[in-house]
Formats: sequence, C-alpha cells, structure tokens
Amino acid sequence: MDKKLFYTLTSLLSILMCTTASFTQENKGHLPKLLAISPNFQHISSRDVHDFWSKNNNQDRNTNPWESIGPTEVLSSEGIDFLVSGRVKHIDFVRDNLIRFVSASGGLFEARKTAGKWEIKNMSEHQVTTTWGGASDTSPFDENLVLYGTGDHIYRRCTGLWRTVDGGSSWNQISTEATYFHDIVFSKTNTKVWASGNAVISSTDQGITWKTHLKGDFSSLVIDPMQPDTVYVGDFGKGIFRSFDGGNTWIKLNGGLPIDDFGRIELTICDIFPNVLYASYCNAQYGTKGVWKTTNYGETWTQCQILNSLYEPDAKIHLSAGDFHSMISVSPVNPNQVIVGGWWYVISNDGETFIGPNS
Repeated sequence: MDKKLFYTLTSLLSILMCTTASFTQENKGHLPKLLAISPNFQHISSRDVHDFWSKNNNQDRNTNPWESIGPTEVLSSEGIDFLVSGRVKHIDFVRDNLIRFVSASGGLFEARKTAGKWEIKNMSEHQVTTTWGGASDTSPFDENLVLYGTGDHIYRRCTGLWRTVDGGSSWNQISTEATYFHDIVFSKTNTKVWASGNAVISSTDQGITWKTHLKGDFSSLVIDPMQPDTVYVGDFGKGIFRSFDGGNTWIKLNGGLPIDDFGRIELTICDIFPNVLYASYCNAQYGTKGVWKTTNYGETWTQCQILNSLYEPDAKIHLSAGDFHSMISVSPVNPNQVIVGGWWYVISNDGETFIGPNS
C-alpha cells in the first residue's frame, strides 16, 4: 500500500467530522482547511481512490495509528453533570501551528503545536454562556481577533455572536438579529465580514456592528475572495440566492438546480476561479440528492455524477443524516478537485465525476 496515499485518505476521513469547510489565506488565494490538514489532496486522483478502496476496504483500520488532537470534553452548559464535545462543525486554519475549531456541543477550541506536540484548550467555556457551537473565523489581519457564532440549527441552544480581540482571554457578546450560526467569513481584502444562520448579516467594521440582509435558515455562505460584495447563500428547502451588491439585492438561482424535494444545501467556491462553484444538496429526508456545478457565477448549473469505488451510481453519502453531517470543499487553485462529505466521502479531480468508497 502507498503510505502517502493512505495517510492522505485517512486525513480526508478525519475532516468529514466538520460541517463546513471555509478558507483562510497565507500567501495567495485562500488555503482551505482540507489542504492544510491534508497537503497531498491536490495530487490525489479518482483512480487512486478507486484502487485504494478496492484493495483495502476490508482492512482493519485499527492497525494504523491515529493522532487525536481534540477537542477534549467540557462540562455541559445545560447544568447537567456530564462531559461533552460533539461533532466538529467548523475548522479555522489560522497558520501551520494554530488551528481553531468549533464542536457542536463543546464550544470553540484552539490547537497550538509547540515542539512537535499539539496543545488543546477550550477558548470559550470560561465566558461564553453556552457550549453549543456553530461557526467561527479569525481575522486575516489579526489572529487575536476572532468571531464565534454559537448555536445549532436543530437544537438551537444559542447565545448569539461573540467577539474577542485578545485571542479568547475575554469575550464580548455582539447584538445581531442572527441567533444561531452556520458560517462566518472574514473578507481577505477589507474589513467586511459575512455570517449566516437564521439570518444573513454583514459587518463593515470587523464584527462590531451588523446589518441584516435576509432571514431564514441558511446552511451555507460563501463569498468571492476578490469581490467580497459578491455572496452566495443556501437556504434550507428554498434554494441558492446570490447578491452582487453587498446584499442590497438578491436573486434566486435556477438554471438547472433542483426545484423540489431538497433540504440542506452546502456551497463552495474556487478562490482562483470564483466563477466556479459547487452545491451539494440533501433531499427532504436528508439523504444525498446530488452535486451541481456552475462555471458562470451561478447562471447555469450541471449535475455531477456520484459513483462508489466499484464505479456504480451511488447516492448514500449522507445516509439520511445530512442535517447533521454535510460538507463540500473545492481546491483553491484547481476548480476540478473537490471533496464532498457526510457519513461517507467522495472526491473528484475532473469536476464532473465523484468517486468514493463503498457505502
């Protein structure tokens, strides 16, 4: 077995615990969390995945070591005497040795690597008044400035948006019309920030004051990295909406997208080619409905093909749990390399056919 391929694929499996995959910037474009955790992602082909799973899908996975870097459990904020962490919902890759991530019922964690060892701490439990986490992002201009959106779209249990300017030592609760959160995205070119959950909101002062644009149940939000006034959002059961003018006006995108029997929608945009977006749809029962792609900023869409490792059509990625587990991420530099995750995962290196393990 090719060890490089194996550890890359196991890294891909580990990222599926999160429900979103947003981007941060190091040198150019946005470095996705996927590439940060799995540097060889851009070199994997669908054929590699097929060969790997065909030869090894019966292998005992416990024979290969895993390194757990957290999160560790914390006391429940519900006043119940038990320890929690929950699904990893968001990963914020700040730099090589600093990662922040949100767990569904454990809060916001920070992992710092020092002398080859990861040290984990909970950033939010001492002051934020809920352990239920939604999303977070770190300012590209100041790594001590963090926005943390609490809550869960199913259980709620939220206390809104929180802001720190000292790396989590102290937090201020920020007043917005959004109460629970799916996505928070800092612009890489100016001080604008977007966020979504039960509302779509934006800030032009790095998260101090906010304007409400839409209300609903927004499962995904992405922005054009070069034009932060261009934003796309996915609304549960309603569709994908786009604004070119900073949220003043919105249109619902059609052009080949599903018109019925859908629930959660996850979006991803390619940094270098922002005309290319992908949308992963769950059906109304939260099973896999499909993946759609646009190459013209959402004007028209084509459906991609999903196959298992035997090259058979497969639509069981989410196993009726897409309301809990659903993500999609495209490479920042190659618009044809994409991963979709739920209970299982599939990847594509041609932007048309996704191949994954047997389900």
